Amino acid sequence: MSITISRNGLIILSGFLALYCFHRDVPLDFSMLWKGGVLGIIYILILSIPKRNTIIPFLVILWGLLESGVAILQKMHWLESNHHAFDVTGTFGNPGPLGGLTAVSFTLTLAGIYKAVNLNQHILIKITYAMVGLTIAAGLTLSESRAAWLGVIVAVIWSMFQIQFFPHLIHKKKYVFLSVFIITSIILCRLYSIRPLSADGRLFIWYNTVRMIADYPLWGTGSGGWLANYMYYQADFFVNHPDSIYQMLADDVIYPYNEYLLVIAEHGLAGWLFLFFLFYEICKNGTVVENNYLIPSLMVFLIFCFFSYPMHLFRLQVLFICLLASLERPCNCYVSLPTWIICIPLLVSVLSFHLYRKSFSNGTSLYSYTCYNLELLEHYAEMDKENSLKFWKQYSQIYPNSKLYLEMGERWEEKKNLTKAEECYLTSSYMVPQFLDAKYKLFQIYCVRKDTLSAIKIGNQILKQKHKKVGTKTLRIKAEILDNLNRINKNIDSIYSR
Repeated sequence: MSITISRNGLIILSGFLALYCFHRDVPLDFSMLWKGGVLGIIYILILSIPKRNTIIPFLVILWGLLESGVAILQKMHWLESNHHAFDVTGTFGNPGPLGGLTAVSFTLTLAGIYKAVNLNQHILIKITYAMVGLTIAAGLTLSESRAAWLGVIVAVIWSMFQIQFFPHLIHKKKYVFLSVFIITSIILCRLYSIRPLSADGRLFIWYNTVRMIADYPLWGTGSGGWLANYMYYQADFFVNHPDSIYQMLADDVIYPYNEYLLVIAEHGLAGWLFLFFLFYEICKNGTVVENNYLIPSLMVFLIFCFFSYPMHLFRLQVLFICLLASLERPCNCYVSLPTWIICIPLLVSVLSFHLYRKSFSNGTSLYSYTCYNLELLEHYAEMDKENSLKFWKQYSQIYPNSKLYLEMGERWEEKKNLTKAEECYLTSSYMVPQFLDAKYKLFQIYCVRKDTLSAIKIGNQILKQKHKKVGTKTLRIKAEILDNLNRINKNIDSIYSR
């Protein structure tokens, strides 16, 4: 028995693995490889399922229905959401991924309704699809995901052209593309106007990512390089533009909110080629009749990737792998692989997951094997507070951010090394100027050093700074700084009056 896989798909997959494993900025962490192994197992297993292009969409629709049910119960306050700032998150950490999943499953449901009508299936099947579609649409609406709705609308419009809903345009492809482009542009403008500040924040992240691409145009930074460098680009921007309006929008960033920019930033020209061949393979498979009902849902996911971070979430990675594996390929494009090939990702997954779980119960003894796993580095720093600075330094090589440098500054301050503490606080304040804690710590250091000029400068910056929301902590810090500045000014006046 053998497993058949698309020849081009195998080439693209091999190229991606080569890029991911060998072209790296941050070394590969074996304790996290179990996720990739599980994805490989799922892909291989789906390929071996007969009628997978019917079974997998059904399972995805069921998944979306369950998530929508959770979302509706959260909106009714019968279940608690997983984020303090949002009433509805589904089983995810925030509403964005919920929107991505429900958008894909809603599109598959619409395809199911069209198929049921087109094949004149039983009325109960049509009613069931309609009820499921309404429930998933409710979940999608509650997610408030603009990117998800954009994907659904574009996919539906595209499908209407494909099924000859507009027969007079079906043979005029340039008009089809032009129409879809114009409609998409109008929708984008409308979606931007709903939450402009959120959209501006993402545009700012894209701008800094493009700056990174400009610095590494050919080869990129390597895998992990975007995360390891982005916050320094953001800090550099604010150093050179101290009065930028983006100060109000900036935050610690862990996602680029555009998966395609991420690939190009980390892999340069090779990233461009990977994306080109991936899209080419998907478009070629789209010509296969059996894929007519799957391609719109895949289109939704790919559009969602333009504005969100689905490839950073394991469950949405599983969703993408399921959609890809469900596609039928042209008959002459297959290669056969031996069944034992599944043992490779299985072995990697078992060993990697064993190391991952063991690291939580063995203190810091496995640190040298897991020193590039952010989750474990946080765990080690919490367990061994005496040497936490060592772990935070390592953490900063993988994901530098303002809160991390604030933490490192506090650790250096405890060790009475104010010079190192000042460096960390300065870096933190440049990365996210909106956060006052680092500037407040700098003000305190300058007061202790009796560096009056620096204290007055940073103090006035804090007092003049605008905020999206002013809480009691911000008011307390500003009141304390104002009091200290008044005291400093009185001392200066008394010196000059002598």
